[in-house]
Amino acid sequence: MDSVSSVPPPSASRSDGAFRSPFAFVLAAIVLGVVVHLVSAGWHVLFGALNTDEGFYAVVTRAVAEGEVPYRDFGFTQPPLTPYVNSVPLSFAGFGLFSQRMVNGLWGAIALAIAARWLARRTRPFWSLVFALGFSLSAPWMYFIHLGKTYGLTTLLVMMAAWVFLALPGGPRRNFLIGLLGALGVATRLPAAPFFGLIWVAALWPGRRSVARELHAAIGGMAVGLAITVLPFALMTPGNAWYWVYEFHRISVPNKQWHLAWQEITTLAPAVWLVAIIAAGIALRRRWLVSREGAVFFAAVAALGANLLPGGVYEEYAVPFLLPLALSAAAWLYDGCREMKPALTLAALFGLAVVQFGTAPLLLRNDFTERRGSLSSLLTPNAPRYNPDLPGQLAAARELIDRTVPPNAPLIGTNLILATETGRAVPPELRMGSFAYTGELPPATAARLHFATREQLDQWFASPDTKAVALFRLPDLNYGWSLPSFDRTPENLRGHWQEILRRNYTVALADGQFLVLVRKSATNEPTRQQ
Repeated sequence: MDSVSSVPPPSASRSDGAFRSPFAFVLAAIVLGVVVHLVSAGWHVLFGALNTDEGFYAVVTRAVAEGEVPYRDFGFTQPPLTPYVNSVPLSFAGFGLFSQRMVNGLWGAIALAIAARWLARRTRPFWSLVFALGFSLSAPWMYFIHLGKTYGLTTLLVMMAAWVFLALPGGPRRNFLIGLLGALGVATRLPAAPFFGLIWVAALWPGRRSVARELHAAIGGMAVGLAITVLPFALMTPGNAWYWVYEFHRISVPNKQWHLAWQEITTLAPAVWLVAIIAAGIALRRRWLVSREGAVFFAAVAALGANLLPGGVYEEYAVPFLLPLALSAAAWLYDGCREMKPALTLAALFGLAVVQFGTAPLLLRNDFTERRGSLSSLLTPNAPRYNPDLPGQLAAARELIDRTVPPNAPLIGTNLILATETGRAVPPELRMGSFAYTGELPPATAARLHFATREQLDQWFASPDTKAVALFRLPDLNYGWSLPSFDRTPENLRGHWQEILRRNYTVALADGQFLVLVRKSATNEPTRQQ
């Protein structure tokens, strides 16, 4: 699998001007790439619209930092590694919306740097610069990679596995690392298993039959990773861990009532899709598919297919696999086009930029782009939404909670990011936010799995100890589904809760991101709306 990797790139041409020295060009490229990435990252950290899941990830990560254990002490719908890894830097930086986004963005930035470094050595620094800028200025990729979810860390582990496979010589050391990274990746995000599994298998056949010690190293790396990340939870609470990591999704995903439209897939990364198609055609014609790049390419395609097809769930599930797909495709494209005239290469890159930014504009508010006539039909319905008012809205909501909720009182509701922003506790049964309520599980099962029941929500809403309720403006996000089936909560039950809230609370803050209800005895201030 080394046929393409062994092709030496042509010597770099030396042009007149400021970048006559290769070192000067490389240094300037690095500085430019870092500056552009930091500016784009700052925008997405501060102004990316609040995502429903960011609150429960933040609360779960804080709980882990305080010594609680996922599945045993609270429910969590993902494998356990992300909160443990993120809890380390967040223990120093503080738990909150922007700090969580910065940590996830850091993992994504390291992954991009690894990819750019390998591509610079495999091709030329100019190609690496274009590659890095393409992702740094890709609105969907930057938006999702910074969200307080698993995408940042998963992308880093995916890219580390791809780099180990591409850059290191075959042998036990490489196979052990691939097995270890594969286990860590699956312990971060279960749908990433197809990518790591195919890379693991490809490492065992480097153009010949693997020897026993190479096989043992691959198995050993995987065993060590699983023993560190999965085995403790499987032994501690085997039923709960299995339910939250696997059974929950097995039950809920088939019941979903939505499918990805073609716009949602194509506009996620249109330039990457085009480069992948063109590069695959070149590789097929020149018989480069059986190579290290080919293995990474097919592993990324398999993972993308598993997450997007046939109906898919959300297009963002594909984000961790875009880097290795684009990386392998870029290497093929370079080999196929390095004899092309520079003017044609620049024209092709310009065309890719038009396709990318024409369908997913960077730094534009979604409500603005939706008014741009025909352009709105090209935009994915889930295009990154930006909210320049988010820092101010978060500060106002934080100040309100600090003023009305005592430090030792819990914060009740679905919009959990305010709990980490203000240091307020969240009952274990509510830590899954919008996905915390069940109306279908028996009480004993709900208690074992840490779901909230109707009776518990009634008690929390009515209790005098509840000083504020933090909700979303969209009603469906406020316990609008019963888990794990995702059946809609009956209208009479929604009306019942609304009546309790109306009787006991007043709307103290209502804007695009937060709906905060304060107990009537706690404040007499007028409602603040935007």
